[in-house]
Amino acid sequence: MDILLNQIIIFLTENHLVIIPVLAVFSAALALLAWKQIKQGWRFYFSKRRLIAQLREKKL
Repeated sequence: MDILLNQIIIFLTENHLVIIPVLAVFSAALALLAWKQIKQGWRFYFSKRRLIAQLREKKL
């Protein structure tokens, strides 16, 4: 296990020109997915507010 960890550390330190763009791509993908979830959450929130307002109007 220690040898494998050392190999991973050596790979990361020697190939940082490859690792940094890969991390940037993964970070951008994660940010895009998070933004989609935020937009979906806001759509759900506003649709429920609209539904509650419609139900209140019908009861009055």
